Amino acid sequence: LCALDWHRDSYETIQAYRRAEIPFVLQNHPTVMATTERWNTPLTSSTDQTKTEPYLVELLRNEPPQRNEYAKQSNHMPFWRILNPDEVDPHFVPPTQNVALTLPEWWQHAQHLEEALAHNQTTVTTSDHYYFRLAATLTHGPEPVHAFLYDELPMFHPSYHENDEKGDLDQEEDASTTTTHHHDPLFMVDPSQERGINCRFGMVGNVADNHFDPTRNWIVVLGGRRRYILSPPSQCRHLNLHPLGHVSARHSADDWSQTSTSKAAQDHLQHAQALQILLQPGDALYLPTSWFHFIVSLTTSFQCNARSGSTQTRGSKLQAIFEECGFPNLYV
Repeated sequence: LCALDWHRDSYETIQAYRRAEIPFVLQNHPTVMATTERWNTPLTSSTDQTKTEPYLVELLRNEPPQRNEYAKQSNHMPFWRILNPDEVDPHFVPPTQNVALTLPEWWQHAQHLEEALAHNQTTVTTSDHYYFRLAATLTHGPEPVHAFLYDELPMFHPSYHENDEKGDLDQEEDASTTTTHHHDPLFMVDPSQERGINCRFGMVGNVADNHFDPTRNWIVVLGGRRRYILSPPSQCRHLNLHPLGHVSARHSADDWSQTSTSKAAQDHLQHAQALQILLQPGDALYLPTSWFHFIVSLTTSFQCNARSGSTQTRGSKLQAIFEECGFPNLYV
């Protein structure tokens, strides 16, 4: 996977990868780096002046509890959603529970697990795990939700343009004047299709099943390290996806973290092609429309992502691939 550098590579080179719908990592983007540094700067705890807490823990200390996915004695966090109870298998047992925690409460669970692992008191796969979610939106509902995240992550605001960051590439001089040119947005490619900011906080070892989203996606890792395994849409038929109508539709039925012991997973994946990338704080991953991704939190980690429409349309080659794979009418 190509890693592009904001200071080294030209804006046109970066945009060329994005327009070609090729995944890549963008490093050293000033806005991303500023947020990363801020989110990893400890502050004196407001509840105990002898301790320090992460910036975000202090920022969200008085926020109400948020949705967490909870897995008892497991690090596997499969996606599931019941849209029509009448169509669900009566024997279905939810693999995770939804519980409400504040970020400081989640942080304590994460730190306790790190300490227990350091002293060999538990293992990743047999410990309780919580996956904290925080979402922001400007347009849904009567008023914005967690709008402060747009201040923390301005590159995900619909009105943001990179002109402010890379002005040296926005100017073209002729013999008598300097003209400023407007670049296409990099992060919010189609601001009209902006769908909010989604932040995910993972305890060490958290596993999110392989899946695809029918939109383009920017993912920034702001703390800790995460391993991503990516597959192009052409691999759909090899990935054993749950079908439409299933509570885990669009997600692989196999747990990729158990492929060494699962003969079924080995059989399904033997012809699949994939690549992997280790993302560290400050890395921004561009994930093109409908690319598959499997995620492991290698440490206590947090990331935020934002989507802005799709490059695909009805009748495209990509639509044909997914129709053959059992997912019609993804693109309009």
